[in-house]
Amino acid sequence: MAPPVSQCIYCGTPFQGNYCPVCGQAAAYYPPYREVSLHESTGRTIHILGSFVWVGVMIVFLVLLLVISGYLFWGVGEVIPGIMGQECSECSVVVYVLAPVPISLFSFSDPGGFIFYYLGLVAAVVVSFLLAIGLDGKKLVSDMASSVRDGRLRLSTDTSWVMIGQLFCTYLFFSSAYLLFLWMVGVDTASPSTESYPQWYLLFELLNASVYEEIATRLVFLGVPLFLIALGFGVRGRPLLKELLGGSGRMKSYTWVLIIASATIFGIAHIPSWDIYKLAPTLFAGLILGYVYVKKGIWASILFHFVVDYFAASVIVSSEAGHMGVVIFLLLAFVVFTIAGFLFFMYYSKKALDALGAFFRLQKPVPVPAGGVQMAGEVPLQTAGPQQFGFVCSQCGFQEARYFEGRFQCLRCGYLQ
Repeated sequence: MAPPVSQCIYCGTPFQGNYCPVCGQAAAYYPPYREVSLHESTGRTIHILGSFVWVGVMIVFLVLLLVISGYLFWGVGEVIPGIMGQECSECSVVVYVLAPVPISLFSFSDPGGFIFYYLGLVAAVVVSFLLAIGLDGKKLVSDMASSVRDGRLRLSTDTSWVMIGQLFCTYLFFSSAYLLFLWMVGVDTASPSTESYPQWYLLFELLNASVYEEIATRLVFLGVPLFLIALGFGVRGRPLLKELLGGSGRMKSYTWVLIIASATIFGIAHIPSWDIYKLAPTLFAGLILGYVYVKKGIWASILFHFVVDYFAASVIVSSEAGHMGVVIFLLLAFVVFTIAGFLFFMYYSKKALDALGAFFRLQKPVPVPAGGVQMAGEVPLQTAGPQQFGFVCSQCGFQEARYFEGRFQCLRCGYLQ
């Protein structure tokens, strides 16, 4: 008995057999089968294990957010009495600009203004948390659940939580490797002394850096220029506001130039208080903060900056207060994040190289069209939907994909390769 005549669900060609002779797709009634090599099977196993590791790292990161948020609110009870006590004559709010080194404009230390300013900083961080929860909370839970269920590693995501978590690990790895290298070559990397300041002022300074430095650096040297460029191109409405406050996601060539410039200013601004060795890690952090600012907005860059600074604050406070359980957790979290940071560093380095290639207009190889036997007669022209270019997913064997962030993404399982 002859096989039934089928119509290809992809290109519309009528045919007999198991595969369409034009586009090569399997007939709807014939389950696609492809022998999986040992290399692909091993890769799939690593991918499944990686998805569980990724979810585990994110869970530890979310617990860390709860810990440092607890110290933020605990600090309110320390900072406000400290401001009211007026025990530190040098403790004040300093308003400055970067040019690129900090230039002080004025300062004030009256308790009323000081407390109002401090509560404004706390509110800025709380609002950033609420925006992250409201905009990306459900997506985060969905991504983590599907990663465990499907065994698919989701490094590429629009979720602010994942972006901040991955880049935080990346920053910890880079900073740790850099400081280890300096220690090995005998460079003194001592931090500025804070012994003359009370603990409450240290909590205030780290919180102030999380918010004020994002305004003085990212908003002034990145948001304002992007706003003016968009205004010059005639952009109006909400997209114009997103250029100013971040979150447009438009990674143009001039955007990268401004990110690098603002990161350089950010790095130079830390040299007077620290030393020249501080330039590299702060410049690296500035690149991350600029990327997060453009992708998500100033609230996300504030959140990332807060996580970095209050991670250090939590270590100091928990050590001095004798919270040994918290100290042990923070040390273990540091180890986990640093190890995971190596993998994320490689991932984001690849993305950075792709962006650099696009910046210099380097040509990417053109995909070779899939071969096939052309049938006689008129073949319906496929005017919509995914295009055929010889792609075969290494995870599920599907032959359709889209080009996404410099890689091919399978349209069946979503795997990037």
